[in-house]
Amino acid sequence: MSIGVYLCISEINRYAGMQIVSSSLLDVWIRVTRRDCDVTNTITGIDPSGGNIRMLRTSPGRTMSSHMIRIYNGDPEELRAMLIRKGVKIVRILGNNTLWVRSRSCSACSLLSREDCVVIEGIPVSSTEISYRLLVPGLGALRDIIRSLADAGLQPVVVRRAEHTEPGELTPRQLEVLLFAYKKGYFDTPRKTSLAEMARIMGIRTTSLRDIVRRALKKIVRKYLTDMGILQE
Repeated sequence: MSIGVYLCISEINRYAGMQIVSSSLLDVWIRVTRRDCDVTNTITGIDPSGGNIRMLRTSPGRTMSSHMIRIYNGDPEELRAMLIRKGVKIVRILGNNTLWVRSRSCSACSLLSREDCVVIEGIPVSSTEISYRLLVPGLGALRDIIRSLADAGLQPVVVRRAEHTEPGELTPRQLEVLLFAYKKGYFDTPRKTSLAEMARIMGIRTTSLRDIVRRALKKIVRKYLTDMGILQE
């Protein structure tokens, strides 16, 4: 029996159970428009072109949010002084050119921190726009978040939406393909079907199917070897 057959027989059902639990969790990027971020407004006042000072990341909170600021050209002490005058608290200086600061949460950060989601990060797009990456427990919760943002006048746009999977976990598509291949006898000896035949039935290219199977089997083999203590994470 080949390693592919053995691993698929012993692991596919367990992976299927894992996917049932996680399949409704969505990984979403949402872009909103807001004009009440103290940090962004201060930076824009100092550097209207946005070429010298940039806010790289934000971690939203209900009342206070953290921001990481990079100074590409300018005086860090001058920026610190101006931020402090605006009520921004300098938490840490990460080297000469990076500041980690806290300030009053803008309307978008405050709202999202109260919604049914996990905010992974926020990345400014412009002086008025910011994109947030969220983990959302299903389409219903996502619709509620979009409605709340729209009602607040934040003009939400869903930039990207996908099923969330942990590193090493099979995607729904990979699980679907492996189950189909198993039922069709692709892992039998001798094989009862071919990649070309399965690709024809599924309506995809043989090269695409081969890539899906290869990636899925690699995840299963890695998981098996890790669980056996042969391979270190």
